[in-house]
Amino acid sequence: MGILTANESERLSANFSTAEFRCKCGCGTCNVSGELIKKLEHLRMLMKKSLVINSGCRCEDYNTKVGGSPDSNHITSDRKQCIAADIHAPTALDKYLLARSAFTLGFSGIGVAASYVHLDIRKPHPSLWKY
Repeated sequence: MGILTANESERLSANFSTAEFRCKCGCGTCNVSGELIKKLEHLRMLMKKSLVINSGCRCEDYNTKVGGSPDSNHITSDRKQCIAADIHAPTALDKYLLARSAFTLGFSGIGVAASYVHLDIRKPHPSLWKY
């Protein structure tokens, strides 16, 4: 997909836009994996509800600022695609349903936090954790 510079309403898919995935520091970086978007679309259909993206693409500086792992799957550049998204999940039931559905759809990285579920498409080894 490359670094996107189009307006904030540019669609990545039927239900996701660049605005939801752009780096939150203001740099505008948005190089998100098409495979991730496709899996998120399937997740949305399975869940039968909107998914709110808390965090998508991050430049290296912003990732450091928010305390992200140095090798975070959120990090993106013109040479590296973001393969992760943090989905808003305020209740235990929301977290459970998201994690269960994501597992069913083949997301390979699933992390459960206080108010969100991290999903990614890492390779080769799947991973499940709690923050």
